[in-house]
Amino acid sequence: KFREDLYYRLNVIRIDLPPLRDRKEDIESLVRHFLSIESMEFKISKAVLDVLMSYKWNGNVRELESVIKRAVIFAKSAGRNMLQLNDLPDEIVKGLKLNFEDLVLDSLRQKKFSHSSIVETAKELGDVNRTTISENFRGLVFKILVENNFNFDKTLADIACTDDSEVFDRLQTKMQTFLNNIIEPVSELKGDDYDSVRKKLSSKYKNLPQKFHSYLDEVIRHYLK
Repeated sequence: KFREDLYYRLNVIRIDLPPLRDRKEDIESLVRHFLSIESMEFKISKAVLDVLMSYKWNGNVRELESVIKRAVIFAKSAGRNMLQLNDLPDEIVKGLKLNFEDLVLDSLRQKKFSHSSIVETAKELGDVNRTTISENFRGLVFKILVENNFNFDKTLADIACTDDSEVFDRLQTKMQTFLNNIIEPVSELKGDDYDSVRKKLSSKYKNLPQKFHSYLDEVIRHYLK
């Protein structure tokens, strides 16, 4: 039997720790900590992190740790070093609203950027138009390229998130196609001012989601130099 007087002697400083669902700001740090325990090489896609940040963790930190361990096992079995949405339990993923382009990228990664990955992703995300998928992907390539200061190799690695050389080759071909579609007409317009070039390349913006327009602007400026 625990002595009541001993309890009060020990209870000098009391720390009340809220449940995990009430301290969302701790989730990312905990996730990265649990990942580092499993393997320092493991990464997590933004879509997965968004899901984990949105979920109500009734089982608190132990539930989160268990989910990460499970996800790592699934990722390892698939030969990946990045956690993807399909590594998480269904009850965590279903019903959550996620950023569309993150869903697109996560799905394309799962399909290893295969020839049919655009069509399959379009069906998977609710029979959306495949142009919508392709243009969101094109916009993401521009966005990540700009954020990486036009370092193509780093952009390729960041998007691929795998060491699979076949995936690298397929993705590199897709990315180079997107860029050549801008570089070639821009090279023919060198000497023109930016506003004039942008106007002549207005068709390149036609189906591209508005949120990516500023990144395409930067791509045009870069290759116009």
